[in-house]
Amino acid sequence: MKKNNSQPLPPAQLFIGPNNVTLKKAQDLLQKTLCPNNGCQNCLACRQILDQQHHCILWLEPKKNYTREILEPIFKQISFSLEPEQSYFFVFQKAERLTQSCSNSLLKSVEEPPPGYHFLFLTERLQQILPTIQSRCTANSFYESTENQEYPLTQTFKNAVVCAPTVFLKLIGQCNPSEQETVEQLDVLLAHWLEKNKTSGTTNKTAQKNIAILKKALENPPMPGSSKLFWKNLYLQMK
Repeated sequence: MKKNNSQPLPPAQLFIGPNNVTLKKAQDLLQKTLCPNNGCQNCLACRQILDQQHHCILWLEPKKNYTREILEPIFKQISFSLEPEQSYFFVFQKAERLTQSCSNSLLKSVEEPPPGYHFLFLTERLQQILPTIQSRCTANSFYESTENQEYPLTQTFKNAVVCAPTVFLKLIGQCNPSEQETVEQLDVLLAHWLEKNKTSGTTNKTAQKNIAILKKALENPPMPGSSKLFWKNLYLQMK
């Protein structure tokens, strides 16, 4: 199957966002790449991609965590050379379930896959993807296109200059964030600042500072009933 994209695809990509959004984005990319009509959505190839039946794609999704047994078909497949211009994709759904040992076993293949092979990692939780995998991928955040974009607290922390204390305290009262919402929004913010740092072109000290703060915050999420205090502390750190 020939590629239709004029630009070469990165060997490894990381799609960050809600499961349904990253899955749709992956399907779109696969259809544009593998469909003879540039993603017509009507041909046999496009339908096979939606049904996860296309012969040039290996879909992976564990019931719990990834295991070496689940990954074994990757190592068998990648030992075969593809035809010139042929593409083959490994799609990791819920990639945050990759254990450290499984991630380490993939590093060489992800960094330098044989010609034509590509890795797509789909995740809601960027923080749970090992840095060694993150560093080998082109990251794409799709939280911006969801209703998370309108979450007031998240919007506040996406700016280099955080809002005034009185405004922030009012936002906390309006949002009244739960522990689960807090963790979800921290992931959104981390993806935002990682993207900001990547696209700045030069060293972005503000982005790097915020990335470090957010990663530490995700390692110590709020205890039950402490979300408002958690956000106030985050405000003081990022202000």
